[in-house]
Amino acid sequence: MRKSSTIFLLLIPIFVMAGIGIGYVLMSKGDDFPLSQSVVALKEAGQGKVIGEESTVTVVYRKGMELKTTTIKTKKYFEPLKQAGAAVSELLNGEHVTDREGMPEGAKLLGLYYGVDRIVYVDISSELKRNFSGDAAGEFLLLKSLYDTITSNIEADDVFLLVNGKEEETLGGHCYIKYPLKKMLTQEVKFNET
Repeated sequence: MRKSSTIFLLLIPIFVMAGIGIGYVLMSKGDDFPLSQSVVALKEAGQGKVIGEESTVTVVYRKGMELKTTTIKTKKYFEPLKQAGAAVSELLNGEHVTDREGMPEGAKLLGLYYGVDRIVYVDISSELKRNFSGDAAGEFLLLKSLYDTITSNIEADDVFLLVNGKEEETLGGHCYIKYPLKKMLTQEVKFNET
């Protein structure tokens, strides 16, 4: 009896230390994303588990001084973020929306992240800023088309734009994008066409 209780007492610290070690290894497997404390990431939109033949995504794009909405058929993914990513990719490359205007040439979706704060972080390549040319209305409509495309395809409280994984102050010097976009973009704005 005494020998079995001694062995039991010796095994308890060994199991506790093993549990701590395993827990440490599992918890220390961090990710390499900016905002890694609060974000679950999908590295590439459009790459994921396909669960059906087709689905439709909503794309909001600029045509003149207004925004138009269209639906595009795409693969049906299990994750809603990948569906939204497919819509943003379509907005950026314009494969099926040929009459869109004001989208900087060569801009690509780098990632779409869903934060614990229910904010969707959209990371777009530096061509979005580098190749942007337009006035304040053009910049506003570009940001609004991104915001509306994302929120039309996934439930989100807000959208935050990253350029090459970094926060930027502006794309073209007219709209401040250092904060989430909802407050700026959901106000009613009217443009005068000249």
